[in-house]
Amino acid sequence: MPLDKNDYIDLVHGEFDQTKLYDLDQAFLAFESSRKNHLAVFFHGGLVGRSDGMAEADQLIAGYRGAGAYPFFFIWNSDLLTALQRRLAPFADDAVIRRVVQRDMIFVIQEMLRVQGLLPEEQQRSLRGIAEQLGGDEPPPLTTLADLGRSVDAIWARRRGDVTLPLVEDRIQAIREFQEDLAKDRIIVNSGRWMNQNKRFTPTRGSGILARVWNRLISGHDHGLYTTLIEEIAIAIGLDVILAGIWESMKADIDNAFRADGTKYGGTAFLECLRAAWKDDMRLTLIAHSGGAVYINRLLNAIDDRLPAKIKADIVFIAAALSFDAFAETIDDDVFKNRVRSYRFFALEDKCEGGYWQVPGVYDKSLLYLLSALCERDGDADKALVGMQRYWSGKKPYKTQNITTVTNTISMGERVWSPTPTGAPVGYQANAHEHGGFAVEPKTNESVQHFLR
Repeated sequence: MPLDKNDYIDLVHGEFDQTKLYDLDQAFLAFESSRKNHLAVFFHGGLVGRSDGMAEADQLIAGYRGAGAYPFFFIWNSDLLTALQRRLAPFADDAVIRRVVQRDMIFVIQEMLRVQGLLPEEQQRSLRGIAEQLGGDEPPPLTTLADLGRSVDAIWARRRGDVTLPLVEDRIQAIREFQEDLAKDRIIVNSGRWMNQNKRFTPTRGSGILARVWNRLISGHDHGLYTTLIEEIAIAIGLDVILAGIWESMKADIDNAFRADGTKYGGTAFLECLRAAWKDDMRLTLIAHSGGAVYINRLLNAIDDRLPAKIKADIVFIAAALSFDAFAETIDDDVFKNRVRSYRFFALEDKCEGGYWQVPGVYDKSLLYLLSALCERDGDADKALVGMQRYWSGKKPYKTQNITTVTNTISMGERVWSPTPTGAPVGYQANAHEHGGFAVEPKTNESVQHFLR
């Protein structure tokens, strides 16, 4: 059966669109007449449009009903994934970008080989072999460069713990000289512009890219050699500013939903309906995939500001695209303690997070990696997101106060890293291998239904 307007709210920029306040009132009347005391509200990801959001709701609604809840869906029409992919996809055919990645990878490998005591001779031979493969006159496809970059990463990870590259200040002259030579490369000279923009490759710009990659490799904020190069090229030509603007517009839509006029803004209207419907034995579960966690975080704060103290929620985060900074603020302000009864977190193991191409042929890691690097205006291009396992390690550089606030609050027993091993307890199973579709993945969906029961 197609979704009925009693099943969802439809918002654009936080305002009622395909549904109106009357429809929301009718949905809460239907909830009250259903004789169920459990309202389960699902928030799709921040990069999902109406059709995908409705399709996801259609796959989830029967299971949530079967778990004894009244399902309700926020369709909030962000559809930003297409915009992100459209900006990055042209990298694959850009000869200048391929040449810069190729040559900079060779430089980094040569610098790794200069470090005394870095690697056993066998691994040094492997690095030299990779450098030879990278030495052709024509730049390989980005897919080939990514494969070779992963091989470099695997070797680099096996170095002694006390060994690292020298400070960038100690090698900045070598970096500049290398970029000056690169600027004379025939492909660079003949192609000139980056992606037909008015920003050309110059030794200064190239030195900035390589220096930032270098610093991230030293500090631990890198996303792997190849991926970090792609990210830093995107930053050098200003794509991070564009992508951050897109991401921030999504967050602004969420904030708009809670503006004062409940006849116009869907989040505020939902709060008023929830206040009117609340009974002492009622249960509220908030479920979010990806950017939907930003929505729930904002909703929890609105509940704490505007609704009686007795109104609390259970929450489920699935691959949360919510920053540790934002979530730590919710915890520090006692909103989490005051308004959350129980919770469960699902997220990908990092080997899966970094194991597929979010932008085919260009970006070889997940959407959350892309958001962390290019959409959050982070100086290290490595913004800590709650839904990424790498930031839960408890090791440098991820021992910041805000990360620790979250990891000390969310118990290990409520964290589910997908795919889970055979024999994982019921309710704590997941078999997702990619960010997209995580919420509807059968094992994950069954676990969420178990949580609802």
